[in-house]
Amino acid sequence: NRGHYDAVVVNGDLTNEGSDEQLANVKAILDGIKAPLFVLPGNHENNWSQSATKTFVDLWGNDRFVARLDSLVIVGINCGPFMKMGDGHIKTEDLSWLRATLDERMAPGKRVLSVNHYPLNADLDNMPQYAAVLQDYPVIGHINGHYHRWIDYEAGDVKGAIPGVM
Repeated sequence: NRGHYDAVVVNGDLTNEGSDEQLANVKAILDGIKAPLFVLPGNHENNWSQSATKTFVDLWGNDRFVARLDSLVIVGINCGPFMKMGDGHIKTEDLSWLRATLDERMAPGKRVLSVNHYPLNADLDNMPQYAAVLQDYPVIGHINGHYHRWIDYEAGDVKGAIPGVM
C-alpha cells in the first residue's frame, strides 16, 4: 500500500488446499490492499478445493475480470482443471466471454494483457483455442503463475507469438 500502483493482480494458488477457511483468510488479507484488486483462482482454488470454486466466486464475485488502465485492457480468466491433478482448461463459455469482452473494449490504440493461472503451453489442454482468440487482438503479453517461478516464454502459432511471463 505504500507504492503507487494502478492495480494489483493475483493469478491463483492463493491457498494450499483451497479450503473455505483458507480462502476466507486470504480474502481478509487481500482486502487490505488499497489499489484496485483483481483475483483469479488457481488449480488449488478450483477442483482441488473444498467447494470446486464456489467459495472463491462467493468471496470475490467472479472467477474472471476485465480492467482498463489507460490504453491497456487487462483480461483475466479462470482456467482450472476438470479434475484434481488434471490439465488446465478454459470453459467454452469463458472463451466466448473473452471474445465478446475484447470485441466490446477494443479501440484503436488499445492493447491487451492476458492473465490466468496456467502458462500458454500443453499444461492448458485447450491452449490453441485460447491463443487463437487472443491472437485476434493486439496482445502485448500473457502473465501466469502455476509453476511458482520466473520463466520467460513465447506461445502461439503462425498468427504470431504471444510473449509470456510466469
